[in-house]
Order: sequence, then structure tokens, then C-alpha cells
Amino acid sequence: MAMTRKVKNLLCLKMPYEENLRVLLVRRTFLTISGGLTAGLATLYAKEVLGADAVVLGLFGSIWSAVFVLFILIGGWIGDRYDRKNVLLLGTALTLVNPMIYALASNWRILILVNFLGAIGSAISSPAYNAILFSSIEQNRRSQFVATLTVTASIVNMITPPLSAYLIQMMGGLEEIRKMFLIQFFISFLVWIYTWKRLKTNPSQEKRKIRGISEAAKDMFLQMKKVYLLSRERKASSWIILFLLGPFAWQLLSPFWSIYAAEVCMAPLLIIGLLPTADSIIRIFFQLPLARIADRKGRKKIILLVRPLRYAALITFIIGGTYKSSITPFIPVLVWMLDAGGTSVGPSFWALRSEVMPKKVQSTWSALLNFVWYLASVPASLLGGILWNIDPRLPFLFALIIDAGIRFPILMRYVPETLVPTRKTPRIGPHILIYGLSEAGLTSTARLIQRTMKAEIVNAAHIDMRRLSRLLRSEKRPVIVEGTSALYAAKEEQESIRVLLVASREERSRRRALKDKKPEFVAFKELEDEDRKVDRIARRLYHADLSRMPPFDVAINTERVPPEKVAEIIAILKKEEKKKENS
Repeated sequence: MAMTRKVKNLLCLKMPYEENLRVLLVRRTFLTISGGLTAGLATLYAKEVLGADAVVLGLFGSIWSAVFVLFILIGGWIGDRYDRKNVLLLGTALTLVNPMIYALASNWRILILVNFLGAIGSAISSPAYNAILFSSIEQNRRSQFVATLTVTASIVNMITPPLSAYLIQMMGGLEEIRKMFLIQFFISFLVWIYTWKRLKTNPSQEKRKIRGISEAAKDMFLQMKKVYLLSRERKASSWIILFLLGPFAWQLLSPFWSIYAAEVCMAPLLIIGLLPTADSIIRIFFQLPLARIADRKGRKKIILLVRPLRYAALITFIIGGTYKSSITPFIPVLVWMLDAGGTSVGPSFWALRSEVMPKKVQSTWSALLNFVWYLASVPASLLGGILWNIDPRLPFLFALIIDAGIRFPILMRYVPETLVPTRKTPRIGPHILIYGLSEAGLTSTARLIQRTMKAEIVNAAHIDMRRLSRLLRSEKRPVIVEGTSALYAAKEEQESIRVLLVASREERSRRRALKDKKPEFVAFKELEDEDRKVDRIARRLYHADLSRMPPFDVAINTERVPPEKVAEIIAILKKEEKKKENS
């Protein structure tokens, strides 16, 4: 029996995760349909129908965050210690009843229970979900699959929210959203059953049993400490700072986007219902292409390039709410589109912060970041309500200052790139490219190599670079290219020995003065002008300044030259020194 269990576990460990990806995709799609039934209108429902004001809405956020903070560390701990599927199902089961509570609510006070259950459920399920998602995708597909999830959700959001808003309006107004909450409950329940039946996870690798609450608490905090120390070791602690500051930008704003659109920009209900569609259109067109680029070129570059669109959205919203005109009700559409563009790198952002830590601690790492986020969300949500009551534009201005002024520079400077590009090391081919500074010995070295290796020197001064590259690729005998042509060819031709010759300008001036029988200051000025031309080419091709190289005698590219050959080269130089000393 024990042997059978071991075999099953082994098969489970080796099991391909394509089925899991399908399950996660279907799950996300139907949950998006469910959420889209009330998207953008739930906050208005709480405010207009159930009587919650701005401070109460901020209080909901604070309650949710406070409860989440209390349970998130537990969620991360059990997600890394026990079966992640069961943890996910437990957490999501706690939130199943929330749409029913919304549907039956008579005032805003009952929504405290919704926030309480939602926070506990999310705290338990989200670390496990993130870990399942992370471990189910290979690194070179990670951004793309998460983008696929989001794009699929965006396609659904193009249809569901505006259709739901239209139906609610046709049925009699915001009060009729209760029917949508009932439908939401049944869809969520069916998704839960589907996840239970189809999702597969590997068994936990943790073997040590925990006895008693005190031992569990001790183990949980030891695990958190271990992950924190590991994050410092892996240069990931900057993520903790980002998550600490994040709520003061985005959690602070979260209740007020739709309200600002409705009350400040005077957008009608139909426009508000169309906002998720505007968001979805942008995501559909941009998210997957950006994810593909991120999976090839690196996550951080694409995030830094695209994220400023979020700041453009905030600025547009502030200006739209300040200067009223006939187009003001349509400003939210543009804002949602800009914000969707800025957040289209969300999959890359998720991959970047997940990949800094190993698979086995993903639940704990996710929990730690969420703990920090929602700990800061408690004061941030209250601050949002206070700022809104002073001036509805203030939360958006405050968010802009925090994210653009503080978080973006931290992301730019301190967050490590996790996708390190790899390439096949090019072999050293038969040809020799000699380039460098004037009077550094290019011609004499080329002639010496020609005699030693019986190689042909190609006069490449009047040869097109494409033709030269074709020649170097097709010619099997050793060919020597020197001078400026070699400088260009070195960038394209990877299978040649590339030799850079440099010397101080003073030494080169002395050589030219002796060779051409002219004053050294004249030679020095000539070389200065020639170096400037060579440096312009080198800067354009290689972002390097050849005339200002650091001091060295031999510079060797160890990507192409193995250590034993490096040792031989140095030994030859040392041997020459000994000969001079003996003579």
C-alpha cells in the first residue's frame, strides 16, 4: 500500500501541467463572467442603494485589509506545508456566500460580514493559487500564459459588464443588481465544483508534522523569517518596500474610480458599464504581445517602458475633473484605456516578483508580500476616504506622487531582472579581425600573423559590409581583416578571432613621429583627430570609448576563450619577460 502511494506521488510529480493550465484558464474565464455581472456597479450599489458614504467605503477597505493581514501569513504557511489544491478550495469556499449576502442586504452594515469573509477566504486561497500558477508554467512561457488568462478575462469583460449594466438599467435601475448577485452566486459555486474535480497539484514536500497551535505558530514565523532572509540574499527585499508603498497609491484609490467617473465627470450609467469594455479592448491588443516581448527580452524593461501610461491616466482624470466641458462624461473611457495600457504588463510584473524566489516558498513569499500590502492598506484606505471628502481629486493626485515619485524609481534601480538572456557561445572560427587605434600596431601585427599562419589579408576598405560578412562565412582558409572594416565586421562576424590593439596616445605619437619624421606634437594632434573618428564608430557599435580604456596588458573574452588557453597566453607573456631578464 505504501509502495503504491509512493508510485502515485512519483507519477504526480512527473505529470505534465497542460491540464492544469486548461483548468486555470476555464476557472478564470467563468469567474470573470461572474464578477463582470456587477463590475463597476457594486460600489455604486453600496453607496446609492445601501447608504454607504465615502468614509464607510474606505472603512470597508480597512476592515478587509485588517482581517486579511491577520490571516495571510497563515495562508502562506499552509500553502507551502499542505496540499495547495485543498488550501485553495478552503479559501474560495469561504467567499461563496458573499454574492448572496449582497443580494439580500438591506443596508451597508451587512457588508462588513462580506468584507470579513472575503478577506479570510482571499488570505487563505491567494498564496496557494499563486504558487499553483507559478509552478504550473515554465519560465519562458510564464508572462505569456498569465497574459492569456488576462486577455481571456478581458474578452469576457467586453461583453458581460456592459450587457449587465444595460439589463440592470432596463429592469429598473441599480436596485435590480440584486438579481445579478444571485446569478453570480450560482456561477461561483459551479466553478468551485469544477476546480475540486479537475485541478491537480503535487503533494507537499514538507514531511515534519506539526503538533499543537503553539508549534504551528512558531513554525509559521520561522518560515516567514527564513523567506525574508532568503529575499535579502536574492536581492528581492526591494519588493517588500514596493508592496509597503503600493496601497498608498492603488488601494487608496480602489473604491473611487467609478464614483469619480459618475459624480465628478458626470458619466451616465451606460458609460460606466462600458468602462470595463474599454479596458478589455486595450488588454486584448497589447497584453499578449507585451508578454511575448517580456519572455524574450526581460520583464523589467517592458514594465518600465509601459507603466507611465498609468500616470497619464491619473493626470487625465484629474484634469478631466477640474475643467468641465461637453466631453467630460467621456473622459473616464480614455482614463480606463490608458490605465489598461499601463497595467497590461501585469503578467510580467507578477512573473518578475515571483521568479526572485524558488518554487518551494512561493506561497510564503506571496503571503509575505500580501501581508505587507494589506498592512499598509489599513491606513491607506482610511486616508483615501478622508482625502475624497476634502476634494475628490486628492486621492488621484496622492497616488500619482507615491507611485511615480517613489515606487517607480525603486523599481527602476533596485528590483532585479529575473529573466537573464542565454545564448549559445559562438565558436572561434578561422578568421582574424584586428582593429583598434592608429599606430597601435594593426598593420605590423597583421603582417606578422600573415607570415606565421599563411593567411590572406583582405583589403576591405572598398568592400560592402554585407559582402565582407558573406566572404568571412564562406571562406574556409584563414583571412585577416584589419582597421575600420574589422571594427564593423567584429559586430557581425561571431566566428572569428577578434583582436583589439590599443596603446597610450603618447606612445603612439612617439611611434608616428619616428616613422614619419615629424614633431611629436604634430603626430599627437593627428592621432587625436583619428581617435575621435574611431571612437565615434566604437560608441555607435559597442557603446565603448577605445581611446579611454582602463589600463591592461591583455584583455581576454572568457565567453569565447577557455581558461586553459587564457593560462597559456599569460604563460607565453611571462616567458617572454623571463627571456628579457636573462638577456
